[in-house]
Amino acid sequence: MIMSMRLFKEKYDPSELRISKGNKGGGRWTNNNKPKIKDSEVNRLDPEEMSETAKKIMSINLEINGFNNCKVVGYPSHAYNCIGWAFGDNTRWWWPSFGGCFWPKKCVVEDHTVFGGMNELESFKKLFEYAGAESTMDDKPEEGFVKLAVYKGHKNITHLARLLPDGTWTSKMGDCAKVVNDEPYDLSGGAYGRVAEIIKIPTEKWAELKDLD
Repeated sequence: MIMSMRLFKEKYDPSELRISKGNKGGGRWTNNNKPKIKDSEVNRLDPEEMSETAKKIMSINLEINGFNNCKVVGYPSHAYNCIGWAFGDNTRWWWPSFGGCFWPKKCVVEDHTVFGGMNELESFKKLFEYAGAESTMDDKPEEGFVKLAVYKGHKNITHLARLLPDGTWTSKMGDCAKVVNDEPYDLSGGAYGRVAEIIKIPTEKWAELKDLD
């Protein structure tokens, strides 16, 4: 009895991960909670090394196309677009189309009015639903969530921008430069239309989207 009391009274650190093999119920000796992913660990921006001349040329090109107040942070690339970049994927061109673009199979909604076509808006909605996205009025950083600005021209989605933990917004401008803006509304009024809504996705779920097939 003295021995068992001594074992029970050992120094206990509640933050220490303890697993009791013989206790199915766990109790305080078992911690089955996975450590939460921090926003800054996955929602990052690593600016590319670029000459000031290259940045200036790309900035002028953006201004000509109606996009002002953009800070260029990455070179043009045909490998990925704004949708891919919004989900942290810089390897694939995401778009709900069967024409050589990537779109998660489980989020495809076919357009039965067009043979072999995909319903763009409904496919986006299905992807957002799969990701557990919620509409929000708050466009500021919120721990535990990654926020996206959804742009629309008429009824269709045209662009996504992602809110970074420091409060700035990053976008990939089609096959052009990767940029940062102070406000998502800096890109409104041009080819992308307007910001239709801000959605937030749980960080852990968002971090998995780039690995979908």
